[in-house]
Amino acid sequence: MAIGIGQLRRETARGRGAPGAALAAADLVQLVAFVAAGVECALPIERVREILEVKGLRPHPAATGDLRWLLPLPSGATPLLDLGARLGGGETVLTRRCCALVLERSFPGGQPLALLVGEVRDLVSAPRADLAPAPRLGAAPGAFGEVARLAGRLLPILDLDLLLTADDEARAAAMADQRPATRAPGAPPPHP
Repeated sequence: MAIGIGQLRRETARGRGAPGAALAAADLVQLVAFVAAGVECALPIERVREILEVKGLRPHPAATGDLRWLLPLPSGATPLLDLGARLGGGETVLTRRCCALVLERSFPGGQPLALLVGEVRDLVSAPRADLAPAPRLGAAPGAFGEVARLAGRLLPILDLDLLLTADDEARAAAMADQRPATRAPGAPPPHP
């Protein structure tokens, strides 16, 4: 199952998740709320291209650290980063609720990326006035840029510019570019 962000935006425009219907759309920030490393957090909707179920993932031979799989997409294989592991919660156990958040723009160089999360909870809207700088707490204190104050809870908002590094982009590109080696029968192996 894939959830298109356009569909989510239409639902929000009809008021779903909007804490104050009287607020103008420009005064609201739309967020995709999800769980990673046992923590509910969010990403701004404009950073997410689509949400996909993950099925039958197998570790990639070039996998390192929290970058473990390639997600097959029509546009090509996209590296999948285990957000739970990145946030210090250990490797995400793959269940039926796990989803991939395919990012709109991941890196300055254009390398695509998707994030593996434990589950997607909802699409929420928060008044921009209710956003505050995120406290630097937890296993990944630099991963969150802001928190949204929602009815009865705080929702940390991931800042991909803080979360992802140039090294991540290089590892993702190398992983996406690695193809099984093919050579003619009887040809010598390639030089290292």
